[in-house]
Amino acid sequence: ILMANKFPGARPHYLLLTDDGYRRQFEALDSEDFTAAREVLGKLNETRYLMLFNCGIKSGCSRLHKHMHVFPAPDPQEFKLWPDRVGEGDRGIKLPFKAFVHRFDDKEKQNGDSYPPVDILLPIYHSLLQKSRAALSMSDDDRSVPAHNVILDKNWLVVVPRRSAGPDGAGVNVLGMLGIILCDSEEAMGPWMEWGPATVLAEAGVPVGERKEEE
Repeated sequence: ILMANKFPGARPHYLLLTDDGYRRQFEALDSEDFTAAREVLGKLNETRYLMLFNCGIKSGCSRLHKHMHVFPAPDPQEFKLWPDRVGEGDRGIKLPFKAFVHRFDDKEKQNGDSYPPVDILLPIYHSLLQKSRAALSMSDDDRSVPAHNVILDKNWLVVVPRRSAGPDGAGVNVLGMLGIILCDSEEAMGPWMEWGPATVLAEAGVPVGERKEEE
């Protein structure tokens, strides 16, 4: 079910909810979710949109009915998203948290589609999810879904493992992990100003240590 977000972070900002009200936000994405996301994003092709997903309470989700966000990407002339830069020749970009990025190649996009088909997207997602489990030091016996954020673009799929929803009142959802910090008051900005954005994001995600990490 596609609907307008009553509390948009930008306009227009949509929510894509399951028509089954018993589906929950701590479930991983499945083939139906990616099918719906591809259909909506494919029809909103005049503007660049991102599919965003907050999985689990520690990911920064605000409602438990399973849903994805369909969010307009910022103007690249004003704000360039880090997945567009990391690994693309600019090695000066260093994230304070671990993130796993898969960039689509021409073979993965079939029949001239803007996005890879679901039977390619889903295994890629599962692979990145497995890396997130390892980053969070989850044991093989723990079959729970790790808290994580997902960002789907025409050019890449990103999964960010999450340890917490943010330290000391600095709530962080998927947009925050992208570097888009939304605050509705000066009071809400306080923890970000006190801690500093890099520290907040490192605490919310999995901090990158001294060893160079592979994105």
